[in-house]
Amino acid sequence: MTEEPIEQDLLDKAYDLYFSDDYDDLEILLRPFICSYNVHIKYLQSYCTHDDGNRILSSEEADKEWVEFLHECAENEVADAMYHLAIHYWNGEDVEKNEAKAAEFFEKAAKLGHGASILAHGKNLYYGLFGLDRDLENGLDFMKKAVDIGVESAEYEYAKANQ
Repeated sequence: MTEEPIEQDLLDKAYDLYFSDDYDDLEILLRPFICSYNVHIKYLQSYCTHDDGNRILSSEEADKEWVEFLHECAENEVADAMYHLAIHYWNGEDVEKNEAKAAEFFEKAAKLGHGASILAHGKNLYYGLFGLDRDLENGLDFMKKAVDIGVESAEYEYAKANQ
C-alpha cells in the first residue's frame, strides 16, 4: 500500500492535539482522512474514538494487532510508536520481554527527537542499562538534551547523574 502524502502543518497540528490529550478535536481533524493511508494519520487515529464508541484498534481485543501496527509505524519512523514499542519490550507487555529491543527502540526514537526517548536513551547509556556499554559522556549529552527541550524529570535525572 502506497502512503499518501499529508501536509506537514496538518501533522504538526494533529500531534499537538495528541500530546495535549485532546482526542475529541484530534478525531474531528482526522475524520476527513479516515480512508487515506498515511502511517502517521493511522497512528494518531488509533487513539480516537468514533461515534459508535469503538477505538480503531482496541488493545483489549487486538493486542497482537496493536503491536504489529506499532512495528509498522516504527518502520515508517513514527518516533512515538518506537517509544511505545520500547516500553512494551521493556515491560514484556504484549510481547516477550526483550531489553535489547527496548534499548534499540529508545535509541531510534531519541535520534528522531522524541523527548522521553532522549532521556531514556541517555539514562541507558549513562548507567549501562539494557545491555548497553556504559558511556558516561554520551549518556550525559542525551540527558542534557532532554533538559534543554523540557522533558519531564530530565533536570532531576541530569542533576542526579552529575553528583
